[in-house]
Amino acid sequence: MKLVNFGKLGKVSRLSLGGAGLGQVWGKTTRKESIATLIQALDSGINLIDMAPTYGNNEAELVLGEALSGKIPKGIKVTTKCKISNTDPLKIYDLLDKSITNSLSRMKINYVDILFMHNGIVDDNQKDNYSHSYKSIFDNYIVDAFEKLVSDGRIKSWGITGIGEPKTLIKVLKNDPQIDYIQVVANMLNSAGNLHYFSGPSYSREIIQEAVKAGVYVLGIRPVQAGALTDKIDRDLPLDHPESIDYIKASKIRDIAKELGVSTASLAHHYALSINGPSTIVLGVKNRKELNECIEVEQFGNMQPSMIKRLDNIIATLNP
Repeated sequence: MKLVNFGKLGKVSRLSLGGAGLGQVWGKTTRKESIATLIQALDSGINLIDMAPTYGNNEAELVLGEALSGKIPKGIKVTTKCKISNTDPLKIYDLLDKSITNSLSRMKINYVDILFMHNGIVDDNQKDNYSHSYKSIFDNYIVDAFEKLVSDGRIKSWGITGIGEPKTLIKVLKNDPQIDYIQVVANMLNSAGNLHYFSGPSYSREIIQEAVKAGVYVLGIRPVQAGALTDKIDRDLPLDHPESIDYIKASKIRDIAKELGVSTASLAHHYALSINGPSTIVLGVKNRKELNECIEVEQFGNMQPSMIKRLDNIIATLNP
């Protein structure tokens, strides 16, 4: 699998394995199948595993711990996350400290390569902060708390989840000192689905480009928009759920996939891998079959510009 530059952590595979599928967030699987999927991902050349305590109420981290028994193969990078939200600024380090201690215990390891803040950032003037963190708190408290964890040796680096207000995120990307890593939505719909907590467009492509310009490395998330860009969503959702709405909107995308003789997920992953900016695309697969399809797609290289244009033209009619 192709490796690309990933800043201070060296090289990263173009595909990363996300923990949500392993934690049974995206549909039914088993602990045994999740372990097998993780091991096969590593055997296939994937060298970054992206975990979080909220992926299945600790399940994803437990899967990693059981699969590898604390013996992380050389060159493999592990990340996890912590939701800070509206925590008392004076208690932020304690929150991070407790969270990473518990995560390391579940995964049976001594450190992670990246710890991500698992919520967005909003402007201080925002009346409703959507359980995100205000920028002033981020600047004056959260940054210091993360840096202290780096000095403690339990994390090598840290980053943010780019699901807050676009204008505020772009301001954060221009901070000095800069953050190292950011996770940003990277799918053909430019949709964050149920993670869209603010009014107006997500401007995910603009955030990605600002990150690249600032020297911040990007992990592309939600390549199939939580199932909206698949042949069929793998769990029961109400029709008014953001993912259901996106699924209905994407019917013409499914028609093109059928015309090409590929699955919608395959087409969506190919498109995501062709977006300029992300170093790696984080997969939400929950079994080896889904994983193998993504690995096959990665071998195709970038999607032809004519196909990207065709898909973009359709998407433009969906998001006027």
